[in-house]
Amino acid sequence: MVAKSLWWPGAFNFYQNQRTLQFYVGNGLKHEEQTYYPINPPLMLDDREELECWDEFEPPEEYIEYLHMKEGFAMEGMEMDDE
Repeated sequence: MVAKSLWWPGAFNFYQNQRTLQFYVGNGLKHEEQTYYPINPPLMLDDREELECWDEFEPPEEYIEYLHMKEGFAMEGMEMDDE
């Protein structure tokens, strides 16, 4: 006796002399009433124009000296316990 699966095309069950055998040859897709037609993927868009690169901003020397001086005054007000 042979039984053919209606859900999985290519799947068969065999029974003979009190022994069973299950056999499958297929692509792993269940049976569908309607034929499956995959849609085409969307078209790839062109790359956008890259933004112009700018050099890294470097503050003027006077501003850096001002920050160091300001930081020095802030450090004088702090007490440090090294003991």
